[in-house]
Amino acid sequence: MTPPPRQVRVVASNHHPDQPQEHPMGTFGPVATARRPGAARIGHPPVGWASVGLAAYVLAMYVGEVFDLNADDHTTAAPNDGPVQALHLPELGIGLLAAAIAVLAASQALSRPPATADRWALGLATLAAASIPIFWAGWPTIYGAVAIGLALTQRRRLGSASRLSVAANVLGSAAFLAGAAACVFG
Repeated sequence: MTPPPRQVRVVASNHHPDQPQEHPMGTFGPVATARRPGAARIGHPPVGWASVGLAAYVLAMYVGEVFDLNADDHTTAAPNDGPVQALHLPELGIGLLAAAIAVLAASQALSRPPATADRWALGLATLAAASIPIFWAGWPTIYGAVAIGLALTQRRRLGSASRLSVAANVLGSAAFLAGAAACVFG
């Protein structure tokens, strides 16, 4: 007795077309999809936001130094001392510490319910604005960048922006720009 012939169907994907696909596959693996607000997983944006703030801080300090725009008095340096530098190792260390704290705070905010991200963003924006007098530490640019990024995720996670997230965007942007300008001209 011979078995009945089998029909082989070749499908280019890993799922049957008649069944709903629970986890769609992309070229390089599973693709994250969001079927409801707040469902999208955010990878590592806090690190990116803090990196943008730290890079803006370092760049602003060096632009002020290279183009001699900052208020450092280069004529009072002793003849045997090297040129006055705008950015020293302690300032870089303080800036890296601020970036690490900002990443931890933003990660905490993203791990909580989406509706609370705007409060965290406003808190970081307030910290950025309050730290403008110590601009040389890089806090206004770092915390401002993270506050802006966190406030912008509010709309993506919930589908709309709250008044607090708009306020965090405005205050974070103002602190970021003021901090960068202070680094260049201060």
